[in-house]
Order: sequence, then structure tokens, then C-alpha cells
Amino acid sequence: MSLEKFIAKKWSHRLDSGTPNPKNPSHVAELSKMLLEWDIPYENVQESISKLTEEQEFYARSKKSGKIVKYTNKDNYESGIEDGSHEKVDQDDAAREFEKQDGGESKSEEKPQTKISKSGGFDGGDSTDVESQPVDSKSSSDDLRNKDHQTTDSQLNLSVADAKAQAEKKGKKGVGAGTAESRAGEAAVHYTLRQLLDGKNIQDVKSELMNVANDKDKILNTKWVNAAVNTAQWINDVYGDNIEEVVWDTPEGRELIDAEGHGTSADMFIKTKDGENVGISLKQTTNVFLLNGGYAKQHSMLVDSLSETLSPSEIEEFKSKTSIETYKVGFNNQLTGIRNLFSGDENFKNKVNERVESYKNLSDSEFKKIFDSTKYQKHLDNVENIFSKLPHVKGEEMKFVAKLVKDNDIRKSFPNLYDNLRGEEIKLTQSILTEANSNPNVAKGIKKLCLDGMHVEDILFGKSDKLDEFITLYGNNPAVELDKGVLLKIFDMQDDFEKYIALDNDDDKEEFKQQLLEKMNDKIVIDIKDGARSGEIKIKHQNGEFHLFGVKARTKPLGTSPGLEMNQTSFMGNVIKEGTPEVSKWKSSTKKRFVNARVKEIMEDVEDANEEQKRALLEEIEKLKSIL
Repeated sequence: MSLEKFIAKKWSHRLDSGTPNPKNPSHVAELSKMLLEWDIPYENVQESISKLTEEQEFYARSKKSGKIVKYTNKDNYESGIEDGSHEKVDQDDAAREFEKQDGGESKSEEKPQTKISKSGGFDGGDSTDVESQPVDSKSSSDDLRNKDHQTTDSQLNLSVADAKAQAEKKGKKGVGAGTAESRAGEAAVHYTLRQLLDGKNIQDVKSELMNVANDKDKILNTKWVNAAVNTAQWINDVYGDNIEEVVWDTPEGRELIDAEGHGTSADMFIKTKDGENVGISLKQTTNVFLLNGGYAKQHSMLVDSLSETLSPSEIEEFKSKTSIETYKVGFNNQLTGIRNLFSGDENFKNKVNERVESYKNLSDSEFKKIFDSTKYQKHLDNVENIFSKLPHVKGEEMKFVAKLVKDNDIRKSFPNLYDNLRGEEIKLTQSILTEANSNPNVAKGIKKLCLDGMHVEDILFGKSDKLDEFITLYGNNPAVELDKGVLLKIFDMQDDFEKYIALDNDDDKEEFKQQLLEKMNDKIVIDIKDGARSGEIKIKHQNGEFHLFGVKARTKPLGTSPGLEMNQTSFMGNVIKEGTPEVSKWKSSTKKRFVNARVKEIMEDVEDANEEQKRALLEEIEKLKSIL
């Protein structure tokens, strides 16, 4: 038995049906899992899957001729059995008989002609006897389509273990960029759209995807399922009757529709019956994060994005002034100050011991309200030892100290302790934005990151010989598009863009395009007020300044390593939904949701803010209320 047949046999044993279907995403996912369990290197798994699925063979006996018929598609095989034209046989015996019949030369018993559906799966085709319908191998386009859809569905069903192996793989992965979660979400859009084009009920498709998302071993999550269904519905509503192909950003998908070298940030594509290629960038919701995660990793990503605008020496200077090491030094200095105060100030020591004794009398639920977890109870009898070791304490002990100095009674008497600890993350945020204010190249790089995050260049200028249209979709309920009109309103550049459109000469258009992008960059303002917890990235407009992105370093909770966030604001999200940055033109319900959401965000900051910061935040709340 060949290696391929051995693997195929083992594969079949892991399936309830006993018959692998290479077009079934769960079957392909099971094969991938099995190969990884055998310690086959990840870079070989996709190749192995492709080979196996291409070589799947199913045998049945024709009741008309008595001969063995070879199928290369499970659906066709089952159709032949179900319609009574063929009967089941032992697969190994049938394979040998097939090779011998007619001297092993007759190919007239191959699979019936199949049709490729818009989903990329095989339809049953004509049910007449296969002897009358000999066919050649699948066309190249069929191969490309099936490989693209196969890759997409494997990512849709990616397990946590597979995702880890994929992340560790070096070099090209043959799948889209981003996190495993976002790739699974993008694949879900791809899959849902194919099913809708095949006439499937959207609620049935959603239920199918939710079953995958609810499997704790799968990387797909319910948020992405909702976003995927909303997005696919939008695409189907707008383009459905005119869609010829649906492909992901895979080598095979791009080759199929001749989109190689499209030069945009598209995650997937549709090709229309009119012959046009549409690139689509997929976002889960309008609550987009350009940076979101551990500070060290996100800071590295930020540095990489600045490499286009900074010299090597400027990069090194930026890294040294904004590195997480500056935070660690500052935070440890604050902990050392707390240790010295505890050993040298009886008032502070007594206050801490008094509060600790009161905690011992609390119920578990009462204690949890203050400390978020009962795990900190074990430290109540070890306070003096913990304080004496500062700053050299374990992570949990560090969080315990931070929660102690946040205690209302302690903070009332010694406010600077907690405020100074929190102040180190504010200093970290300010270090980034101070560099932006002092070095125009840093500012330009951060602004470009924002423009790229909004896909400004792709949306306005993405049309090329490989791509006829580029759109950005957010999977809100309902899904929304960030289109040219909204972008131009945000930047107040409708007239400028009309001038660009009117140009005939390609060189003139390219030059003017660069001028427009520079103008957009110049309209962005990076702002952080003294002592503010986060920075604001705004756009200057004739009607004022619009808050686009927020930037901040933050520890959750205090005592853990900080993260770095750069997020699209709820204001920007509502601009996209309403189609205008003019709040007065928004629906009253949108205004109310925006104000409520923003007030909620502010109140979360109020809890950790010092008195000066609290006043500024409460003033912002009053301004927001005037919108209603």
C-alpha cells in the first residue's frame, strides 16, 4: 500500500462517515489535525492535504455494464449509489479490478462530468452512465479554485493546536496575514458567501459556523461568525447576481482571477460576471485596533511601521526613549518608594495593617468586589514580608500591593502612591507622543499608520490593471462600508479628488496622488494633554477637529506588564455608519448610543484617574451631553 493510500485509510477511520470528503471543511480539518499529531512539519501539511484530496478515489460497480467505475469525488460517488445506477464494492478489491479490466487501458469508466458551483464544491452533474461520458482531468481553473477554497475552509476550521503550529512556521504560509482568529473570520466570510450564492439559508449557515465557533478546540469565535454573516450578506446584497468567483488572498485565488500583484491590502476578492475584480478588506467591526497587545510586541510593530520615515539613528533613538524598559525602571522606583515609606512611616504602616485586618473579616464575595479575586486572601498574613521585598516581588504579589494602595482609605491619606504607579504608564504613552511632537518624521510615520489602517490609499486610488475596485467592510449589524465619499468628507477634500479624477496623464495623476496623500497626512493632528491618560489622533476639518484614533499604554491590572493600544474611536465608527462627520446630521439614536458608549469609556478611566484627570474627564462628559 502506498503512503498516500495508507494516510487516506487512517483518515477515513477518524471520520463518522468512514469516507473522506475533501470538499468538507471538517474532514479537511481532521486530516490536518491527524498529520500534525504525527509530527509532520507544518510546512508539509498543506502540501500533503492538497495531494491527498486530489488523489481521493472511490470505486463502485456499474449495474448497466458490470464494470468498476472510478470516481475522484465523494459527492459523485454517493450520487451514483443513491440513484441505484451503481453499487458499493470493496475499495481495495475494486481498485485492483479497475486496473485489470480492459487490459488496464480503458479510461471510459472515470468520473462523470462535474460542474463547479460558485462555492467551489462539486455538483452531481449528469446522472447518466459514465461509460458514455469519458472526461479528461479537471481544468487548471478548477484546480486553482478548489485549492483556494480548500485552503480557506481549512483556516475556517483551524484548531488551536494548528494555529500554534502555523504561527511558529517560518516563511510564507500560503494564507492571509493577521492573526489566526482574523484569518478564520475572513475564511468564514468567504465560506458564507459561497453558501449564499449556492442558495443556502443564511441562518442555516450561521448555525453551522456557530457550531465550529462553540468548539473550544477551534480558533474561530462567535464575534467573527456574526461579523462574517453580516459581511457576506452585504456582499451578496450588492453583488450577488453578478458574482462569478469568490477567492481568498491565496496564491491560487489570485492566479485564478488574475489579481497577482494587485498591490492592495485586500483580504479576499470577488470576480464579477462583467469581468471586474473587486478587492475587499474585512474588519470584524468598526471598533478597529491598529495596535493591541503586549507593549513589547506592539512597540516592535510600531517601530517597523516607522522604518519608512525614520533613519536608522532616529529609529534607535525612538526605541531607547519609548521602550518598555523605561516603564520597568520607573515602576520599580515607585515600588521602592512604597517599601521605604512602609518601613519609615508609622502612619502608613499602621493604615496598611488596619485595612488588611478589615479584609480578613470580609466574606469571599465582599473580598472579591475589592480585589477581583479571592486568590489574594493568602497574602493577607504576609504583608510585612511582601513590602520588605519591594520591588523584587512576584507578579501576583505586585498586583496585591497595587490593589492595597488603591484602597479608598489608603488612597485618601496617601494619594500619590497609586497615582504614581499609574503615572508610569501615562509617561510611557507620553514618551511616544512626545517623540511625535519633537520629530516630524515620527509624526509622519504615526500618521501614515493611521492612513494605512483606514486603507485610505487603497480606497481612493486602489484601481489598477489587476483590480477594478477596492472596498473596506466592517461586520457590524448591519455591515457597513467605508467608501470614498465618507473618506473625502472626513478630510474635506472632495474638490481635490475631483481634480485628480479629471487628469488624463498617468504621470500627472501619480504626482497629484502623492500630493493628496501628503495633504491628508498634514491634516492629521497628534495631541496629548499634560497628564492625560491617552493621546488623541485627530483630523483638522473646517468644522473643527474629529477624533479618529486613541493611543495609550495600559496595564490590566496594575502590576502586570503594560499593553499598547491604538484604536479607531467610537466617533469614527459612527462617522462610517452615518456617512458623515457632522454629528448634527446623525440620527438621534446614533447620537445617544455614541454618547452613552463614550461616557462609559470615560467612567472606566475615572476610576484610576487622579483628581486633575478626573476634572478633565468629567468636563468631557458634560460636553458630550450637549450633543443630545
